[in-house]
Amino acid sequence: MYELVKYGSVIVCMIIIAAAVYQVATGKAKFQQKKK
Repeated sequence: MYELVKYGSVIVCMIIIAAAVYQVATGKAKFQQKKK
């Protein structure tokens, strides 16, 4: 059970980081498009 909780928290952290990176990437793309 402890292993499941540990891996679950790691997965959640990875998802949060991936979401943040995705938002930054899409934000930069939109910003560059607005510049042109």
